[in-house]
Amino acid sequence: MPAPPYTMEPNEHTWLEFADLVFIDPVGTGYSRAAKEESHKKYWNVKGDIESVGEFIRLYLTRYERWSSPLFLAGECYGTTRATGLSGHLVDKGIAFNGVILISTALSIRLISFEDREDLPFQLFVPTYTATAWYHNKLMSELQDRTLSDLLEEVEAWSQGEYTVALMKGDNLSENERQTIAKKLAMYTGLDLDYVLGTNLRVNIMRFCKELLRSENRSVGRLDSRFKGVEAIAVTEVPEFDPSMLAITPPYTAMFNDYVRKELEIQTDMIYESLSHKVNEKWEWEKGKLPNTESLCEALSPRIPL
Repeated sequence: MPAPPYTMEPNEHTWLEFADLVFIDPVGTGYSRAAKEESHKKYWNVKGDIESVGEFIRLYLTRYERWSSPLFLAGECYGTTRATGLSGHLVDKGIAFNGVILISTALSIRLISFEDREDLPFQLFVPTYTATAWYHNKLMSELQDRTLSDLLEEVEAWSQGEYTVALMKGDNLSENERQTIAKKLAMYTGLDLDYVLGTNLRVNIMRFCKELLRSENRSVGRLDSRFKGVEAIAVTEVPEFDPSMLAITPPYTAMFNDYVRKELEIQTDMIYESLSHKVNEKWEWEKGKLPNTESLCEALSPRIPL
């Protein structure tokens, strides 16, 4: 990222050539706030979030007379969880989308949470580890010299096949099998064999972010693993911070604040919450049914011809 002061330039990949874009800040993020401070908790849960964002969409379509417009819903990361829930919620209210765009998907939280007795995240993250190690030149030369797309095709097939079967065997995995899988996993991730064996063949994303560049007293980003962070202490288990988060937050926050005042002429002393830790800390997952692929299928099924 560039050093401050930052500048803004046109996005050559903008969607504005094809569609109007409406960005929504859920309550507690951006400049969006509940009318009463104590009522924030009403919105900081699955049910409250989907209902409030859904109501905003309904009101927008009504007040700007866009009910007959083609509608697409886009979400990124946890926004894909929201988009999934919104699709099912709004179709019941007569609002159907022409399509749903999911970016960096988190349709099921279990796939990214690395909980005990849940092996699926460990299997799904291996290609990401490979891409990260390849970017930082931490793979053996035979793999490093290949194109990333070609390498990932091989790694995805292995992680979905041989590696997944090995994890499913649990304690029934023989020692020979364990060693074979560990060698492959170490080769594809750029980690030491002993470290991989010590993880019981299951490498957590946060531990990977610390371990890959440990010998350099560096870590890699969690949001964007191209970024490198400086680690004060080399022996900790996980990084002290996310270097990608720290790198991208100031430019985006500064330029958005500049844009809304100079271009949109919005004058406010409110803090623009580019990432709200307060919402994260007080979020209640248990309130409301967690969106899943069933919600998405139900919403899109009217669009699928019989």
